[in-house]
Amino acid sequence: MIDLFKIKDDLWNLGDILLISIIVFGGRIPIYQITKIIFSSSSLLILNFIVHLIQSLLLVCLTLSFVVFKYNHSLTFFGLKKIKPVKNINYGLLGGIFIWLLITLINNCIYVVTTEFFQCRPATQAAVKSLLSSENLFLFLVHSLLIVIIAPITEEIFFRGFIYLYCKNKVGIKWGIIISALVFGLAHFNFWIFLPTFSGGIILAWIYEQTDSLYPAMIAHGTWNGIIIVLLYILWGVG
Repeated sequence: MIDLFKIKDDLWNLGDILLISIIVFGGRIPIYQITKIIFSSSSLLILNFIVHLIQSLLLVCLTLSFVVFKYNHSLTFFGLKKIKPVKNINYGLLGGIFIWLLITLINNCIYVVTTEFFQCRPATQAAVKSLLSSENLFLFLVHSLLIVIIAPITEEIFFRGFIYLYCKNKVGIKWGIIISALVFGLAHFNFWIFLPTFSGGIILAWIYEQTDSLYPAMIAHGTWNGIIIVLLYILWGVG
């Protein structure tokens, strides 16, 4: 991995991370309102897709702009570098399958605990509701594209390439992984899926650390989401 002790002075700082987060995540409401005015005749699903797409593009553009233009680092500096295909398979594809299995186990445990001891059911994630409410196959596929391809790319660039690398520089690998995964879980703004996304964030950061590339983490993230999409498609088709 990158020798962070040699670049400590010119690595991005916490203020950069907070600024990007405020613009992207804090700007969701105004982005939604503007989108609603421009695309007033569109369905709620399309509006949500456009908003998420704008947020994703804004997230990756701001992140890469800070890295390249403010700090004069190359795109390969924080992980956008090619590696051997076998690593993409071993860490990416197999890693994504492992994450999905782990998340499934965690979700089942959460469901059992909440229903048996608290007599309540975990709330369904908004993205899942949107997919299952798709009026046709085209809308389902459009939203799936965002979840399986666009989100894994943009989120890995920000949460692993930007936040994890910063945390690692400050507190080391172990706590860097934990803190970046904590931020990743909180950024989904859903109490019920915090633990699953936190766990997934730990594995994705570990994959990045092991391979020195964001591509396996992107593949793992996309595989994880992709398996869920396939299962939701089956439910959507039956429904």
